[in-house]
Amino acid sequence: MKHLIIETNKLIENIEKIKLSTNSKIIAVVKGNGYGLGTLPFAKVLRDNGINFFAVTEIEDAVLLKNNLLESDVLFLPATSIYDQMAVLIENDIIISLGSFTQLEIIKDLQSDYDKPVRVHIKIDTGFGRYGFLPEEIDKLADVLINSDFLQIEGVYSHFSFAFEKGNKWTQKQFDIFIKCINKLKEKGVNCGILHIANSSAFLRFNNMHLDAVRVG
Repeated sequence: MKHLIIETNKLIENIEKIKLSTNSKIIAVVKGNGYGLGTLPFAKVLRDNGINFFAVTEIEDAVLLKNNLLESDVLFLPATSIYDQMAVLIENDIIISLGSFTQLEIIKDLQSDYDKPVRVHIKIDTGFGRYGFLPEEIDKLADVLINSDFLQIEGVYSHFSFAFEKGNKWTQKQFDIFIKCINKLKEKGVNCGILHIANSSAFLRFNNMHLDAVRVG
């Protein structure tokens, strides 16, 4: 039988190197069963070494981490528009990625069953094309957000398309688009919370793009 041996001391060394490489908050992206290390055991090591914000791609992982790491924040990355999934996220105090006006309506419908605002991070599509509000929708979005007392906006983020490739022309363009969108939201009176766009590649290559938080896998 083959075994996967995890040298925890090496993992902790890596965590410390990452922490020393930035002044920004570290959001640990824990997906794919913790990249094969086991979602909860992996996250516990991270938590015990000073990282208390996690991002996941599966509902089950979000609930698992939130229920076992009570003082930690958990961001659900997919912008789901499925009522049942949204209800689970709200019930478990998990941060929702908000990337469409359809989601806004669903959250508004569901929030009436709860006595507190729904925690969200706004997702802006700066060119990746996966999901998120488009730059040309920001004015409309801002007008809606400032009248949405059912939301607790805790952050705004985007995702780079090719931060791992040589050169940074497209990455810089995405970053500039993101900052313009943020400035427009702020001008309209939206409290944006923490800002994050750097994934693992950008974390390593572009220190000037770390902003308030970085998402490291």
